[in-house]
Amino acid sequence: MMKRFGVLAAVVAACLAGRAAAQEGTGQPEFRLRSQEIQAAYPPEARANGVEGEAVVACQTYGAGFWSCGLISESPAGAGFGPAALALVKRYEVGGPKNPDANLVRSEPFRIQFQLPENNPIRAGGVEYRLPARVAAPSPDALYAAWPRAARFTGVEGWASLWCTVTVEGRTTACAVGQEGRVGLGFGEAALKLAPLYRFTPGRKAGAPAAMSIPIMVSFACDVRCRPFEGEGATPGEWTAVPTPAQVQAAYPASAKAKGLAGFARLACAPTPAGVLRDCRVLAQAPADEGFGAAALALADRFKAEASPYPGRISFSVAFDQSLGVADRVWLTNPFPGRTPAAPLGKAGKAKAPPAPSTPPVAGRSRLRCQVAQGGELEACTVLESLPSDPEVERQVLENLKGIRTRTWTQEGHSTVGSTVELNVATGPYTPPWLVAAAPVPPVVAPGVIDYRPNTPLRTPNGEDMARYYPDRAQRMEVGGTARMSCAIGARGALESCQVLSESPPEYGFGDAALKVSRLFRYSPESIDGTTTGEPVVIPFSFAVPR
Repeated sequence: MMKRFGVLAAVVAACLAGRAAAQEGTGQPEFRLRSQEIQAAYPPEARANGVEGEAVVACQTYGAGFWSCGLISESPAGAGFGPAALALVKRYEVGGPKNPDANLVRSEPFRIQFQLPENNPIRAGGVEYRLPARVAAPSPDALYAAWPRAARFTGVEGWASLWCTVTVEGRTTACAVGQEGRVGLGFGEAALKLAPLYRFTPGRKAGAPAAMSIPIMVSFACDVRCRPFEGEGATPGEWTAVPTPAQVQAAYPASAKAKGLAGFARLACAPTPAGVLRDCRVLAQAPADEGFGAAALALADRFKAEASPYPGRISFSVAFDQSLGVADRVWLTNPFPGRTPAAPLGKAGKAKAPPAPSTPPVAGRSRLRCQVAQGGELEACTVLESLPSDPEVERQVLENLKGIRTRTWTQEGHSTVGSTVELNVATGPYTPPWLVAAAPVPPVVAPGVIDYRPNTPLRTPNGEDMARYYPDRAQRMEVGGTARMSCAIGARGALESCQVLSESPPEYGFGDAALKVSRLFRYSPESIDGTTTGEPVVIPFSFAVPR
């Protein structure tokens, strides 16, 4: 029986303003070839003939860099996998260091596997179907060009899923955004621009070509062009003060604004122990010569970093456009009762126990919609739903809300002040709040088009859940591991009849842990034109040692 994979929930700038070089794609890249990148380099003739293969490339390495890469082997020979693998690796090559330690230079082999996506038949309602198979996708250059500039400037990665109809000619049409990994940054719009670059073999129904609506995942990730700014400092901790959106708009360079230009600048500053920024310099600005570096410098005195006794420079981005940042994190500045990090000490030097709550807690949670205030506090909150529907749950949730703050300045350089967020807040002392993910938008399928829906996770475990079920022996010995599990999807979306397919390393209990975690999943089952296929879902697990 065919199985489908589920998804487990995933920088020279000593110059002052106006002189810094433009630079984009400034995250922290690492050599990790993504499936999307490998598929783009797949030898066309091998793809057309359904041939899979692999190649081994060896490079000289020293630290994180590597150079002088050469092909060692390819299989099958002459199918083009060797040149394709070598071209992929050479994109990440750097020049060898000037004075390397000869004892640390070594030859490192990289094995690159070229595999075609599975396209086994599916049966629904007694009819056999085949999904469209991708034969062409946007190149890494096209993905980089479409990457939203505010995110690309700082190396913020993201993704979007599209619903597209694949015609009997294998082209995409009627595409719409289903979901975005980072809402408000433009990844959905960017993915739509790339949709025409995809090509597929047509879907089939009972052996005949047929138009079919399918999901397409588009990822925007740092590649070789994603480099740290030269001279960049550490990432700031929390801000205690940031410019308001109105102050950013007031500093917007007038000529650039008149031209309709969005711009970005990266600053490096030396915060005082009290968090006041001093000696700020422009690391980069884009586009160049439009005054965005000077505008960002004019806003520097509006920022105030979290007080820290440790000296050193910090760096951050400032974006000038019409966007309002969306808070992507919530935390507790003063946790719920019983979890205060700096509890007062008693006479014997022991922490005093927090006062008991006046009202016994009622187990529950509420979903709220709030606005972000200047200090990151949440205000103007509306309770959208409470489970259970109990006035005491709502009262305790609103009490806990007083200790919650959100990020007021995003990684890509936007203020979140004034933005709206939805979050879940629980009663009781120990459960942190979490933001409500935007619900996927279902496709609008035209008449005569086959409506395919894959297995889709509706609820997945979080990090705390994985830590709770981490195998005791593996945690004591600080061993990480993986597991793969196959499950049926029940009528209510719960996983049933789960079986462990593999676990590594064995005898540490990662398979059993995966079975326990499976109870926390909820899925919508795979279906075609509303009829479920009954196919199981395969879920890969990765367990990192809890810290």
